[in-house]
Amino acid sequence: MNCSIVAETFVTKFNIKENYIYAKVHWANNETDLFCIQIFSSDRSWSGSFSYEQAKSFEERLHENRIEYSENVKNALKRNSDMFLYDFKQLEKNPCESEFCWKKKFADSTALLVHGIVTVQWDVPTESKDCIIDYLLKENEMLQNTIESLKRNNETLNSELDECKSEFEKLIDIKDNLETTLYGKFIQLLNSKKRRIQLLEEHVETMESKHS
Repeated sequence: MNCSIVAETFVTKFNIKENYIYAKVHWANNETDLFCIQIFSSDRSWSGSFSYEQAKSFEERLHENRIEYSENVKNALKRNSDMFLYDFKQLEKNPCESEFCWKKKFADSTALLVHGIVTVQWDVPTESKDCIIDYLLKENEMLQNTIESLKRNNETLNSELDECKSEFEKLIDIKDNLETTLYGKFIQLLNSKKRRIQLLEEHVETMESKHS
């Protein structure tokens, strides 16, 4: 398993020849597979996996390194890019198996290149779309909990920020008071020095007048 690939689960809806299918993808959740996938269409479901060995063969064929290929596959499965087209069809040699394929488009061209194929087996017993709904509800609950936690953290941070602002304003007041006090003392000291100098000058003048 590539340590740089982070495990996650996501659900994607695909429109294939005017038919909608849903794919629940477990990304990099074990040591041998880049992803495991479960596909739901009508009242049927299929499951399969795409191994790192399969990924390697496509990497070599497409001249993409492991990280680049993995990112492109994830973008394709999440439909984060409009550069991919999809197909899902039953295998003639085995009606219990189907293939999910994603093809990459070339810029300024109608040419398509197969970017990956995963074979899936018909689930027996089949799973309904309810499991996707349950998963999405759970994800939504987790997101709501995360949002609430972030809100609480934000409120705490805002409270701490207000306290810091208040302390900063107090420090500014203390600084201003200290500067005023120090300035006053400096003026007093300066006036005292001036007075002493004046007295010394007067004393010197008095002494000079006595000796003249």
